[in-house]
Amino acid sequence: MGINFDDNLDGIIMCAVGLAMCFEGRRFVGPVIKLAAFVLTVAILMFIFYEFVPQDDLPDWAEALAFCLALLAGFFSGHETRHILQRNIRICGLFIGAWAGYALGQVLEKTMFSSWDSSAASWAISLNCAAIVGLCGYFRFNHTVIMSTAFIGAYLLAMGVADLMGQGEVSDQELADAVKDGSMADSVKQFLIILIGGTFFGSGYQFRRFSWGDLSSEPIYDEF
Repeated sequence: MGINFDDNLDGIIMCAVGLAMCFEGRRFVGPVIKLAAFVLTVAILMFIFYEFVPQDDLPDWAEALAFCLALLAGFFSGHETRHILQRNIRICGLFIGAWAGYALGQVLEKTMFSSWDSSAASWAISLNCAAIVGLCGYFRFNHTVIMSTAFIGAYLLAMGVADLMGQGEVSDQELADAVKDGSMADSVKQFLIILIGGTFFGSGYQFRRFSWGDLSSEPIYDEF
């Protein structure tokens, strides 16, 4: 099965960004912060657009315009956030840790706690994970940034591989259904294998350059 560049652009981008974050995330603290702020800004603005703007009477071009404006706001947000947070690098660790913690909470909620059919429980798990890992990022910057970027990178890589193989993105509902039914589709197995394996090997690759004692001292990062 060949890969069509035009049809699989999303998957190619996710794989490229995922690999870079998974194996060299600590060295790209600045770009990771910029990417996180960009994604968060776009997501919040589009959520506001879909939830609070009546959709029935909108012209066809309104959604495209809203998305373009959200992208511009995301680029600005990422640029400014990077410059603000670089004054206190530990805040960057908190930010990256919270991002990874929230993503981890979503995966846990759809796998280990899939029987909790409650949106409140879903938010509670994700936000608690975000808070815990975020605090770890502030007080244990080096360890948390390495493991968080490896996890986020592995997640993006898993999603990108699924897209390139024509399986589409593995949704949260697919993960939940697979756990409840006790039988996993090949796409779900592949997703979890890449997620777990990528996190393990990505963390190991980044940790290889340091002793545990070195990482316990002041934050180690490349200037950005």
